[in-house]
This record gives sequence, C-alpha cells and structure tokens, in this order.
Amino acid sequence: MSIQYLVVDRTLYDDTGALTHESVPSHQSSYASDKYTDDGRPILFYVKALYDYQATIDEEFDFQADDIIAVTETPEDGWWSGELQIEKKKRQPGRHIFPSNLVSRHESVASHQSPSASDKEFNFQAGDIIAVTATPEDGWWRGELVDEKKRQHGRYVFPSNFVGLLP
Repeated sequence: MSIQYLVVDRTLYDDTGALTHESVPSHQSSYASDKYTDDGRPILFYVKALYDYQATIDEEFDFQADDIIAVTETPEDGWWSGELQIEKKKRQPGRHIFPSNLVSRHESVASHQSPSASDKEFNFQAGDIIAVTATPEDGWWRGELVDEKKRQHGRYVFPSNFVGLLP
C-alpha cells in the first residue's frame, strides 16, 4: 500500500499580512469526528480510494476513486471495515466493508510551521505528518496530526493550496 505525502509550501497569511480563515466551509462538520465514526467505531487511520468500487453484498459500500474512507478495522483477509467520508445524507447506513487493495494510506507531511487562524484550523510544525481525511474542492482540506500527543481536539482544517506532492 503506497503512502501519499504532501508538503506545505506557503504561510497562512493573506496579502495584508493577516491570518486568513474566512473560507473554512460549514459543511466540513458533516464528516466523521477526529476519533470515531458516526456509529461509535474508533478510527485507526484514513485511506484514499484508488479506483471506483461497486458493492457486491449488503455489508459492502460503493465508493469512487479519490473518496476518503475512515478505517476502523484491518483484518488480514483483505476486507477492511470503515466509513466513507462524505456528507451524512449520502452515506450507506449499515454498510462498512470494503476491499483494502483498492485504497492507499492518505497522509501528508508539513515542511513549515503553521499557526492556526480559527478555532477549526490546527497548528503544526515542520516534519509533522498529517492524515488527510477530506479533500473538498473549496480549498480547505480536513485532516489531523498522526502523532496523538500533538493532536488538537476539534481542530481539523488546513488550506490545500499550501501543500504539494513530494517526489
């Protein structure tokens, strides 16, 4: 399973020198909490779908390439348990199984220190690893620090234009 790494390439300031955070979307709250799925299962980590998948039995869920999934169990049979990280109204209740060979771990690494500008943005230091949990097209991604000691409860937003793929 490959790991996707991202690197921060800008600071969190606008043209006037003020910290910017006005575009943090209100719909972000419809995603799972930082630690548990909606039905209370602990989230181990997040993965990104590499391909589309159509469920073949009732316990499985459909997903599309680039969807984010919160992983809750990783049995060695190749079928993991998790929750699709989309708006609640679009989720498939009671379906939690998916094939692990169609996803990759979804993480990023920071190259610069970043102070938060709102109560939803989190601080991170250069070298911190961020698990990316949602990538909406509005420019503000959701994630959390992988290091549990550094996590900031309730803070999960960072700007997508400040990250780039590492070679």
